[in-house]
Amino acid sequence: MKKYFLLFCFFFANITLAQAIKGRVFDETNKPLFGATIFLDGTSISTISNEEGFFQLPVIARINTNLVVSYVGYQSVSIASYNDTTELKITLQPSINSLKEVVIKKERFTRKEMLKLFREQFLGETKAGKKAIILNENDLDFEYDENYKVFKASSDKPLIIQNPVFGYEVTYEISDFIVQFHSLSIKSEDVHKILFTGVSRFKETSNSKEVVKERMKSYRGSVLHFFRSLVSDKMVENDFMLVKSKKIAAVKDNFKLKDNLGLIEVKLNDMPMKVVSKNALVDEKFYAHYQISFQKSRTSAVTFLTQVFNVDQFGIHSNVADILFAGDMSDKRVGDLLPTNYGIEGTKVLDE
Repeated sequence: MKKYFLLFCFFFANITLAQAIKGRVFDETNKPLFGATIFLDGTSISTISNEEGFFQLPVIARINTNLVVSYVGYQSVSIASYNDTTELKITLQPSINSLKEVVIKKERFTRKEMLKLFREQFLGETKAGKKAIILNENDLDFEYDENYKVFKASSDKPLIIQNPVFGYEVTYEISDFIVQFHSLSIKSEDVHKILFTGVSRFKETSNSKEVVKERMKSYRGSVLHFFRSLVSDKMVENDFMLVKSKKIAAVKDNFKLKDNLGLIEVKLNDMPMKVVSKNALVDEKFYAHYQISFQKSRTSAVTFLTQVFNVDQFGIHSNVADILFAGDMSDKRVGDLLPTNYGIEGTKVLDE
């Protein structure tokens, strides 16, 4: 089976938060919207607007994620710039219910085959991924471009996903879902690369002992666990090992950590590489590569294309497009994801 990689792309805000984000939500006629959902992308932190459209979302610190506002029948809004001192005014626009063009043609692959691929690549094939259920699969639309061997999926409505293994209901709004194949195929073993982006909200449905155990199992060794361990300098205690050029790399010898008003600024000690192009122009580009071992059995790799980034108290890192993971950490799908505020109590970060 050929190896493939997963890339999640999100645009993160860099904001200062102390107590609560406040604002008001209106429709296109400036009428307050009651019951709009306001949440931090990728978390279980959410609230709804009252009769006057007012909302107040409690937060704990500086956070690297967008604020999302949604309402049935309206286009969701994603906000990257906000703070706890300025009250937001958010105006939602009605959704455009355009009739989709119906093209009658003989498809090489059936909807059943395409739905199978989507489940495997979107939810994953782990225990959690296989048991997760998309409640509104009929809202999904598929397209396969045979010329470019590319499969695309979309949905006008947020996908509602029940994840019984982790005890969450996940609302996921797809922005892009693209799968490229090595050959003209619809099978997961022929996938070359995959990219999907979107916003998600988690709602807890169970916290049984078994669920709590499964959550911890998924968290251990994850990207979130890695960054929380990195900025707390507990890589060894948390069973991580960094390797660079076949040598064990200590955090203090490779990274400088600095508290920046609630965010941890991470600066790599490596110097930028000098790349000479064909026209003899010299361009300094930063590049650093590390192997990551978790519990001496699960292996990943991380490539830094930036020398400086920051990590918030959830463990969410900035510069997402410049920090690339491969191996075990890159294979996570939606069925394996936890809310990024998992394990956070007050301002304490779960780092073990």
